[in-house]
Amino acid sequence: MTQTDKLTYADVVWERAPCPVCGAEQPGEPLLVGRDFVWRKEGEFPIVRCGGCQLIYQHPRPSPATMRYYYEDCYSGESEAKMRTFQLESRLYRIVSGYRAVTVDKVRKIEAGQRVLDIGASYGAFVEWVRVNRGADMFAIDLDPGSIEKFVNTTDIDVRCGDVLEAGYPDNHFDVVTMFETLEHVYEPVRTLREIGRILKPGGLVSIEVPNWDGWLRPLFGKSWIPLLLPTHLQHFSRATLAHTVKTAGLEVAHHQTMLYPAELTFSLIISLLRIIGNPPDEDKGALRKLVDAVVGLWAVFILIFIDLPIMFWLRLFGRAGHQTLVARKPLSPGGD
Repeated sequence: MTQTDKLTYADVVWERAPCPVCGAEQPGEPLLVGRDFVWRKEGEFPIVRCGGCQLIYQHPRPSPATMRYYYEDCYSGESEAKMRTFQLESRLYRIVSGYRAVTVDKVRKIEAGQRVLDIGASYGAFVEWVRVNRGADMFAIDLDPGSIEKFVNTTDIDVRCGDVLEAGYPDNHFDVVTMFETLEHVYEPVRTLREIGRILKPGGLVSIEVPNWDGWLRPLFGKSWIPLLLPTHLQHFSRATLAHTVKTAGLEVAHHQTMLYPAELTFSLIISLLRIIGNPPDEDKGALRKLVDAVVGLWAVFILIFIDLPIMFWLRLFGRAGHQTLVARKPLSPGGD
C-alpha cells in the first residue's frame, strides 16, 4: 500500500505507547472512551491519565502510519475546500489571526524584520495576516500537501511541506514560532518543542494554542465536548500539564491564558443532540430529516449569538474557557537567564 492509497478502518494499527511527555509506562484506567462524533469515522478511543505527570492522553492510539485514515476526507476533499474558504476569506478568521498575534504581543510585539515561523500553517491565513499587518519575514510549514498546494501566498512566504523535526531549519534562526491547534496532534510533543527551542534565537518566543482540559464545559458535555476531537487529538492538556510539557522541553513560561473560543458551547450542544437523534450520512437523509437539520441550524445560530458568546466571555474572564495559549521563551543562555 502506498501513501496515496486510501486506508480503511481495517488498516488501522493500534499501539500502546508510554506517556508522550514523561515516558511513564503505566497509564491509569480510562477516564472515558470516546468516538469520532465530528467526522463519524469508526473506532472507540480511550483516554487515560498518566500516573507520573498527570497528562491526559489517548491509549491505545492509531500508529503514525495509519492515523492517516482519520484525516482522509476530513481535512481534505470537500471539507478542505470549505475550511480554506473560511480561513482565507472570512472576516471572523482575520479577527482570530489578529487575536493570536495580540496574545504574543503581551510578551513582546511581533514587528517588521523579525523572522516568524508558523508550524501547522494550513493555508497560511495567520502568516499572511502577520506579513501584511506587521511586516515580519514569514515562514510556514505543514504536513498536509493539499494545504501547501493551495497556500495563500508562496511568493512572499517561505513555505515548506513536512515535519518541523525533519525541516532542518538553522540554529537560533527565528524570533517567534507559533503552533495553533497543533501540539495536541503530534506524537512527540517534548521532542517537537525541543526542536523549536533549537531553531529559536535566545530569548525567542513560541506561542502554543491547544484545547484546555480545565475548561468548565468539558465535564458538562463529556464525550460530546467539541475540543476532544478524537482520535486526532492525541493528548489533552490542562494548564498545569501544558506548562510542565514546555518546561520539560527546556523552555520558560512567559505568559499563559485561556482563549475566547466562540461556538464551543454551540458545537458541543449539537454533538449531544445528534448523539440522541442520530446523524446519518447526507446521502441517506430524507426530506424530513433535512428539515430537522435546518431547524437545528437555526437554533444553533440563536444559541451562538445570545448564549454562547456571553458565556465564553465569562469563561475566558475566569480562566476556564475551552482553549488556552501559552507563550514560552527560549532562555538567553543554556543555564537560564
